[in-house]
Amino acid sequence: MTTDGHIRILTLDLSNRSSEIEEIPERIARQYIGGRGLGSYLLYKRVPAKADPLGPANHVIFTAGPLSGTGFFYSSKGNVTTKSPLTGIYLYSICSGLL
Repeated sequence: MTTDGHIRILTLDLSNRSSEIEEIPERIARQYIGGRGLGSYLLYKRVPAKADPLGPANHVIFTAGPLSGTGFFYSSKGNVTTKSPLTGIYLYSICSGLL
């Protein structure tokens, strides 16, 4: 979280090579904490329920866990969230280590 209470998100559109910086309000950041929770929120808000998992409406969302960068041992987590091509529903994967 930044000092002004917002989380900044970098959105990349690979189809037209554009980027946009957005902000998420502090109340959303606190409610969903980060990592898996924030990834789930963004997937729910941005990907239509009937979107093709392999189509352009699907998103691949990378988020950092709430303790990433804090110095706590073994607490840095990275999360990838998307709509699964295999099942057509929510999919997440977590990695950890020295991120």
